[in-house]
Amino acid sequence: MRLDFITRSVRRRITWVFGLFVALSMVSVALTVGFRLHTEVTSNLNRELQEKARQDSRLLLQRLDYLLEIANALVKSPLVINGLNDVEGRENALPDLIRNFREGRDVHAVALLGFDGKPVYSSLEALPTYEDSTELRSALANGVTSYLIDAQKGHWVVFVPVSYYSTTQGALVVVYDLGAVAKRVLPADPVFGVRLLAGDHLLYEGQADNVSDLLIARQSLAEVGQGVFSGLKLQLEVSAARQHYLAPARSALGDVAILGLVLTLAAIAIAYRIGFSISRPIILLRQRVAAADGSPENYCAPLGTRDELEELAEMFDRRTHALRDIQIHLEDLVGERTRELEAAKEMAEEASRFKSSFLANMSHEIRTPMNAIVGLTHLLLRNTTEPQQIGRLEKISQAAQHLLSVINDILDFSKIEAGKLTIEKTDFDLDRVFQNLNNLVSERAAEKQLEVINRIDPALPAVLHGDPMRLGQVLLNFASNAVKFTESGSVIFRARLVGENADGLRVRFEVSDTGIGLSEAQCSVLFQAFVQADASTTRKYGGTGLGLAISKRLVDLMGGQVGVDSRLGEGSTFWFELPLQRAAGERLNGRALTLTEGLRVLVVDDNGDARTALEDMLHSFSARVVSAESGEQALQQVAAARENGVPFDLVLMDWAMPGMDGIETSRRIHEFDAFPRIILATAYGRDWDGEMLRSVGIVGQLSKPLTPSTLYDAMAGVFSGAHSSSSAAKAGEPVAHLDLAALHGRRVLLAEDNPVNQEVALALLVEEGGLIVDVANDGVEVLAKAAEVAYDLILMDVQMPNLDGVAATRALRQMPAYVAVPILAMTANAFDEDRRVCLEAGMNDHVAKPVDPERLFEALLRWMPASPARPARPRLAPSPLPGAAELEEWRALLAGIEGIDLVRAQAMVRGRLPAYRRLLGIYTRSNEGEVGRIRQLLLEGQFEEARRHVHSLKGASASLGLVRIQELAMAVEQSLKSEGADARSQALEALVVLENELPGLIARLQSVAEA
Repeated sequence: MRLDFITRSVRRRITWVFGLFVALSMVSVALTVGFRLHTEVTSNLNRELQEKARQDSRLLLQRLDYLLEIANALVKSPLVINGLNDVEGRENALPDLIRNFREGRDVHAVALLGFDGKPVYSSLEALPTYEDSTELRSALANGVTSYLIDAQKGHWVVFVPVSYYSTTQGALVVVYDLGAVAKRVLPADPVFGVRLLAGDHLLYEGQADNVSDLLIARQSLAEVGQGVFSGLKLQLEVSAARQHYLAPARSALGDVAILGLVLTLAAIAIAYRIGFSISRPIILLRQRVAAADGSPENYCAPLGTRDELEELAEMFDRRTHALRDIQIHLEDLVGERTRELEAAKEMAEEASRFKSSFLANMSHEIRTPMNAIVGLTHLLLRNTTEPQQIGRLEKISQAAQHLLSVINDILDFSKIEAGKLTIEKTDFDLDRVFQNLNNLVSERAAEKQLEVINRIDPALPAVLHGDPMRLGQVLLNFASNAVKFTESGSVIFRARLVGENADGLRVRFEVSDTGIGLSEAQCSVLFQAFVQADASTTRKYGGTGLGLAISKRLVDLMGGQVGVDSRLGEGSTFWFELPLQRAAGERLNGRALTLTEGLRVLVVDDNGDARTALEDMLHSFSARVVSAESGEQALQQVAAARENGVPFDLVLMDWAMPGMDGIETSRRIHEFDAFPRIILATAYGRDWDGEMLRSVGIVGQLSKPLTPSTLYDAMAGVFSGAHSSSSAAKAGEPVAHLDLAALHGRRVLLAEDNPVNQEVALALLVEEGGLIVDVANDGVEVLAKAAEVAYDLILMDVQMPNLDGVAATRALRQMPAYVAVPILAMTANAFDEDRRVCLEAGMNDHVAKPVDPERLFEALLRWMPASPARPARPRLAPSPLPGAAELEEWRALLAGIEGIDLVRAQAMVRGRLPAYRRLLGIYTRSNEGEVGRIRQLLLEGQFEEARRHVHSLKGASASLGLVRIQELAMAVEQSLKSEGADARSQALEALVVLENELPGLIARLQSVAEA
């Protein structure tokens, strides 16, 4: 209930509060008086009833005593005595005597009994007998007057002995009606009610006029009676209506209530008058305060009250005047500050525009020369055969790519800081994201002989909805750090479903490594910009310190969380969780082949994480999986399965295993009468000759790391007969392995104003792509050439003189012949808004500079595929590369070194001897003094670390075809794995042979490399 009517007025508040106080006071007085009256009247009435009950009991006892005396007097009459002995007297005189006795004495019946108990005279319905009545025996035998109460009939039966000369001659039995006796003694009363009770039996009741709300007093006659009546079992109840006595009190309370109402009304009237006198100056003060503004004409004082309110008004006037002065001063300050803020805002907006323009220009100016460096290096590497020059050019290319990644980090961070980076939402294949990630890090991992493992939760849908580019960017950053900071072991990429609700999926991505790890202090600052775990001048690892900060900002923009779990010296797990949605459409890359459910598959891999990853993938294909951690155990499993009549359908065999490798294990499995199909999984970029694999029973070859789709396709191909033993195609292979036949002879217009960029692009497009290319130096030339020639595709630079690429594209789209012709932006502008401007102008795609040849040709193939209407022209075979004689001479030098399997080595690098030479250089530099390090670890008792070094040396030697060193390292490793008491001595003995041969081989390899 709203009380604004009362609370918002002082006068009404005073009136109602005072009136309510008086009313409540009167109500309290009335209630108190009424309660006291009720209590007092009830108490007095109880006492009065108790006293009346005693008095009535005495009256009743007096009457009973009188009746008893009359009966005693009657037995002394000679007529009674004669009646016992004289028949005539009994018949003539006794009835009259008894009739006179009953007159007015409430006698119900009389009987005269002889000494023998037989009746002489009786008006009783049933006579008491000597045997049944104790009272009769007492009267006859003892001469004692006795009585009894017949509660059923309401009678008082008195037995009076009849004596003659002190001899009991008989007994007089008198029956009195107790109800009649009580009625005679206790007449009816309009106020008091009376009840005579014998136990539970009502003998008499006299009701009052009012029988509601009765108060009752009870009195036992035995308590009041004396002598013969002390045992009388009668009870008297006296009652009265309480309302009869409370009626005067109620009348008095009504008078009090009327008086209280009158007083309350009078109090309200007085309070209203007092409230008016108090509130009038307050209301006046309120009105003046509302109008007061500090000016002399709008002051509050005077009020005319000459009291505290008058002083309050004067003080308010002084404060209002001071506030007015402050207000005027503040208005001047606010106006001045507003003008300053407007100027500062204009400067900030101008600075923001300048920053955006500066970043765009910096991106363009940096990427333009980077495009020349990367492109020309690629061209030189293609045409150079001299090993030293190849090594230097590869270093230039690596340095350029590193510089480009630094530039990208800085630009990404700047875009995030400026709020220019946007998150896209599109359907994407999670498997494809992992494949791209694998392609980008596998080569660096292979150089360090790190195994890369994918673990994708089968519960995740194949197609998700989100931003695949930013997801891949964060994963790549974490993966690059994992490879950088891990010297041995493995790197694991995980994706698993955390939860699902109506809003979508919660997916957790993890990158785990076995690297150097982080301390708690390093973890606490890891995701801050420009902060690195090791920022000292002697730090071993490079980097700008921006990658993790950018990753955190990207995850935040995508609505996720990011973190790291790490222990120093044991490795790290970088993770982030993202909210994603299920894709609305069907799976992007559906399977053309299907697998039979329940296939029995044996997984052979010495790495536990790799085994678990393969098991999870196979279980998602409904396969029955058995695992083995070595070649020996695999042979046992295959033999046991054959003996039990449930042979394996497929064996997934790891190549690089300690002891018996995958090739040897496959060869021994092939010797069985009936052997399963075998797919060889190779790591570190190793590729084997198909004929050699088929000779040992291997029907397929896969390059690690594996994803569910690559494994599924390989298995389906093997069981359908569509798979060969050559390695599966990889998305990250060089451009030379892309099928560019669809591009040969197609006509392309290149819009580029930079001569160096023209040279790089022409070399790629013409020499490698087989395209017919025209060059335009600006947008004006683009329009002129397009009007003359029908091009299949246009590569458009954005920043050009005279007419830029955006304006030229808009003009081209107005030409009927170029409404649907693909136009690709090839620009150094890397911002998202630059891409958006290009697409809005009518361009179809965006290729960023520096140009990655693979991505360039992928874009060309995507937008310019071969069509039946225009088949691709065959390309002429290229002329032999210069330097073939030098390469043959270098191959001959390698063949002359004992302990090298050159065929195996060439298969590993797919015949690219310059790349093999570079790997040999890395091998010789990293393994100088390696035997001494292993010996020192053995002497210090660090057997596990020594075994890791030996295993790494064995694996590196096997990858390069150095079979002799591989065998010697394997012997040392077998000694260490025996874990016997003499394991160290056996390992040291085997190490002596390795120590004698490894330095010599390294020296010979270095001399050949310098030749």
